[in-house]
Amino acid sequence: LGLGVTVEKFALLIFGDLTFTGRTDLWEYLWGEVAQRPLFGMGYGSFWNTGLRFSPINLAQGWAATAGQAHNGYLDLILKTGYIGLTLVMLCVIRSLYLAIGLANSPDATGEDRAGYGLAVALFVAIALLNFMESSYFRPNHYLSVLFILIYFMLEVWSQRLEEAPAD
Repeated sequence: LGLGVTVEKFALLIFGDLTFTGRTDLWEYLWGEVAQRPLFGMGYGSFWNTGLRFSPINLAQGWAATAGQAHNGYLDLILKTGYIGLTLVMLCVIRSLYLAIGLANSPDATGEDRAGYGLAVALFVAIALLNFMESSYFRPNHYLSVLFILIYFMLEVWSQRLEEAPAD
């Protein structure tokens, strides 16, 4: 402290960029876009890489103009589907976790089944955390989106089978 070295200066020396590689600049721009259509968003697939000669992202400056995603899945969902879409997705995520945890704690589940359900819980938590820095929910070209949807429907089927199984 006596040398005038602050935590911010030290972090800049080590990392070179405290904006998560420019993400915070992009997020600042995108919040302005969200403010224009907060309830319903711009429409799914109508903002990034549309192929049109004019795209809303073309109005951005610097790195934001070359981005193909918001680098925050929750912000991306609000941008494309509004707060209504984000709410529906979060209900789906919460339902997924509820099913996976419920199945993992089921007394009727075998040890191997519990391991599978536990893996589903771990994957859902990992995807939810990663989604803060990358857009991974409901993107047609992202493997985690496909994995999320696949596991979600598998959990629904497993839950139904466990409910229908005859009690011994």
